[in-house]
Amino acid sequence: MDLGTVLSVAQTLFASLQCSELKELSSFFGVGYKSQLEDLQETVSTVKAVLQDAEIKQDQLSSEAQLWIQKLKDAVYDADDLLDEFVTLVKQKQLIKGQKLSKNVSLFFSRYNPIKIAHSMSQEVKKIRRKLDAIAKNHSQFGISIDPQPIRRRREETCSYICERSIIGREDDLEELWESEEWGKLLLRLWTCVSDHDQVQLDVESILRKIYASTGQTHEESTIERLQSKLREKLSGSKYLLVLDDVWTENRNHWLKLVEFLLGGQRGSWVVVTTRSHKTAQIVGGGKKYELQGLSKENSWSLFKKIAFGSEQLSPHEDLLKIGREIVEGCASVPLAIRVAGSLLYGQDKSRWISFQEIGLFNFRESQKDIMPILMFSYHQLELPLKSCFTYCALFPKDTVIEKELLISLWLAQGYVVPLDDGQRLEDAVEEYFTILMRRCFFQDVKHDEYGDIISCKIHDLMHDIAQNVAGKKICYKNSVTDIMDREVRHISHVRSTSLQYSFSKTHIRSFLDVGSWYVPVGIDESSLKALVANWRFLRVLDLSRSGIKCLPYSIGELLHLRYLDLSYNGIDVLPQSITKLYNLQTLKLYMCTQLKELPKDLMKLVNLRILDIKACYELSNMPKGLSKLSCLRVLSMFVVDGLKASQKQWFDQLGELKRLNSLKGDLSVRIRFFENASAVKEDIDREGAYLRDKEHLKFIRIDFDGTGIDDEEARRLMEELQPHPNLRG
Repeated sequence: MDLGTVLSVAQTLFASLQCSELKELSSFFGVGYKSQLEDLQETVSTVKAVLQDAEIKQDQLSSEAQLWIQKLKDAVYDADDLLDEFVTLVKQKQLIKGQKLSKNVSLFFSRYNPIKIAHSMSQEVKKIRRKLDAIAKNHSQFGISIDPQPIRRRREETCSYICERSIIGREDDLEELWESEEWGKLLLRLWTCVSDHDQVQLDVESILRKIYASTGQTHEESTIERLQSKLREKLSGSKYLLVLDDVWTENRNHWLKLVEFLLGGQRGSWVVVTTRSHKTAQIVGGGKKYELQGLSKENSWSLFKKIAFGSEQLSPHEDLLKIGREIVEGCASVPLAIRVAGSLLYGQDKSRWISFQEIGLFNFRESQKDIMPILMFSYHQLELPLKSCFTYCALFPKDTVIEKELLISLWLAQGYVVPLDDGQRLEDAVEEYFTILMRRCFFQDVKHDEYGDIISCKIHDLMHDIAQNVAGKKICYKNSVTDIMDREVRHISHVRSTSLQYSFSKTHIRSFLDVGSWYVPVGIDESSLKALVANWRFLRVLDLSRSGIKCLPYSIGELLHLRYLDLSYNGIDVLPQSITKLYNLQTLKLYMCTQLKELPKDLMKLVNLRILDIKACYELSNMPKGLSKLSCLRVLSMFVVDGLKASQKQWFDQLGELKRLNSLKGDLSVRIRFFENASAVKEDIDREGAYLRDKEHLKFIRIDFDGTGIDDEEARRLMEELQPHPNLRG
């Protein structure tokens, strides 16, 4: 049950209710509307508390409680859709000639009866509040509290004993310890283990008490001052080995505080830390970067054979060996997963092995109790917004290479990203989200470009199973879109196939993402496209790439919630002007729309646009005026300067638009179409110059000169006008 995501939605809803524009709107509509908003705000606050407690207790919820929670989740989504629409409409009207909101609201509603509109909006707010209230008030009968007390999620407690013969794959580490100190040979016998399972953030006092207790002393009544004094006295002049197992703290101050209390032992004392977090390893290692690794392939296979076949001397059938190797590959060098898989297959016939290979370790009932809590422990350590981002990754099929830029754009489109610190920009926050998930080993096979920047990753199969398990019915894979769809479905992975069918009935779908093979030639007809736009009103993400579209319906502008729109690889020659009504649009991808002749003239209305991908739109001859007003724009793949139909002044004015886009990052292609007599630039033409000088975040700029009769000298003079930033990487 994905309560993390609906909690994120509830937080977004609560933030919308704090919106200054809505508050000013309430002054225009009167006391009744204002009262309804305040009541809804109070209700949402209660719902958040209920959902927080439900998330803590979700493993203990009855089937009746889960059905009740699902109704509450649906109501939260409906409320979020309603408020998002209100806020969008209000902010849209703020753009009218830069007027104040009160004037804009008057203009907006001047065509209608303002009293009727105010009444209608007030009734919608009242209706959704009553719906939330009616569901949330029953929380107590299901054991849910509105004043939740955190319950620490614990792993099964471990102890220090381990049979020496069962150690596989740590020979090099043991050898290093063996040779490092004379007393190293005693390590396997002198094993004091302090587990940090109950204190993810390194509760120093708790750990000190455990260490002191392990020496056979009591400490119940000791203050922290007396405890540390006794412990330091005990450690003084002694060698010790301390093992902190599965540490998750990423706070360096907590670690340094603990280390202070451990100083004083004899030279040669050891503290061994195990962790699944790259950041934790770096903190403990004094800033050094460590590669977190599981068993080698050879050791993974040795461990599996030993458990699955009972003895390495046995000679299993070749078919089982082949299947076994594929199963081990899916365990990704995780010893626990290998042990569980081997145990489940021990003594089983070939059909059982094949079944296991097909459905995977995570979906076997017997493995749920052993491995599920361990993997879920990693998930539960994530902060709420990170849980939502990770769960959304289930939208991609297993083993998919996921582009980093795509992933963070989708997170932003769904509203999952909130700043981690006061004043942090969303762009910086979403980058940090990706980094956190990567260093905590949720992502693997991370690829870098030639400059060392991350461009893609994969999700390990076991972690993908976790994401799918948490998401439940919320995420659905389909190779056809029909009327038969569960109410809980919010996001669809559209798997392209030659038998694809479309039937778009009314739904609350928020994502429609193409994850199929690009080479499958399947299109969407005009009537189906119109039905999609008419009935899927709550879309945040819409991927229509490679769909054989030649014309977008004018009604596309009615998708007020839309943040991400991909129209790449289509035969569109012109976009409807209504697309500029998509106030919330953050990403517009038109890559390889080779017949596209122009962009909408009012593109500047898309004030939230952060990515405009028009690479390989070869027929584009110019850029719309006002592009420099898109202050959120971070990625602009191409900029066309038209000189064929422009005066010299207009030509330089176009470059002036580009000059003010100083937040651009990544790669930029500038295509310059010269005006006639480019060699005879009038010196008295008013031009700014240094058009590319301040673009410090760009990695690469490609400049193409189109025109006849342009020699090298003229091109050189123009480059002096452009002045690319000196820090370009290529």
